[in-house]
Amino acid sequence: MSGLLSLGQSSSESCALLFFGIGRKFKEKVYPSIMWNLLRPNPECDVFVHTYNVTKVMGKRGGEDGTGSVNASDISLLQKNRSAIMFESDKSFRHKRNVNYYRTLFPRPSRWDYPSSIDNMVRQWHSIEMVWAIMETHEMSVQARYTDVGLFRLDVVFTHPIIIDGADEVAVIPPLMYEATRSKTAWGGYNDRLFYGKREYAKPWATERFNSVPSYLHWQKTNKHYDQRRGLHSEDFLRWLLVFHFPTPLKTKPLCFHRIRSTGMVMNDCHLIAARFKFNEAKYGNKHTEARGVALIASSVQHPTKISDLVDFPPRRRYRQDGKEASGVRHRRDGKEASGMRGKVRQESAQV
Repeated sequence: MSGLLSLGQSSSESCALLFFGIGRKFKEKVYPSIMWNLLRPNPECDVFVHTYNVTKVMGKRGGEDGTGSVNASDISLLQKNRSAIMFESDKSFRHKRNVNYYRTLFPRPSRWDYPSSIDNMVRQWHSIEMVWAIMETHEMSVQARYTDVGLFRLDVVFTHPIIIDGADEVAVIPPLMYEATRSKTAWGGYNDRLFYGKREYAKPWATERFNSVPSYLHWQKTNKHYDQRRGLHSEDFLRWLLVFHFPTPLKTKPLCFHRIRSTGMVMNDCHLIAARFKFNEAKYGNKHTEARGVALIASSVQHPTKISDLVDFPPRRRYRQDGKEASGVRHRRDGKEASGMRGKVRQESAQV
């Protein structure tokens, strides 16, 4: 059963925050970070949400072990005077999307689990497209049009404020949160977990995925770089969509946020960002701790007005191709010790 909660009058400002997906430990961990880092920095933005009325997540991958639960009603915390929230059943989703067809496009080779990984990708794409449709329905009802739009997952802890201001940032995405190896069989691409900027660039990101799949598959067949890869891979598809199909002036910004599993486990998603970028949250008044290879950033996981709890993770170990743990010394391809700059050769297992 699907349901749409209250839809109040639109704000005089032309900003919208769109949330999609399944909320995991939403009340306990996700909502406080959204309150502090998205709602408060953007007080004039209207809020639109699409989520699924489920009690369990699908699949046992990426920290999910089947023991966690989902309380969809917690998403109602996002309801305010200017908001619309839709709860959709999994039955309704499957009626609208031919999941079996997309299973035939399972990417190969990949570390995904069949069929749950491809099902969850389609489920996320559907949620993104639906929340955009909810926003457009509201626009028609009030004869208004949002110019700045942000799209965010419901199952991540945001670690610092994000301000939706299209004046200088017209199309912003986070960096890829795993390091893809340079191999003909390795997938890479663009991070598909967040986007904000001008509406004209947000719309293809949100609404042109399903429509563009045939063109993407045809492009694969005519591209020699895909002779050992086939199928529908989310991050690679998004790179194609925003670079070749709908050229977008993208800006990659070091936005750190951690995925939450239904068990309450917090994923270490920012270790590569911390290594590549220098975080500076002093201007927000946030506590900030630097560590080797790990982002220990103050996170509002307990209370929306107090950022005092650190999402802390053990250092991530690195291994050589022969399986032995790597030393702390980096070497160049010629075997000589590398300088203090980041080594050009870096092999690490991808974590999708």
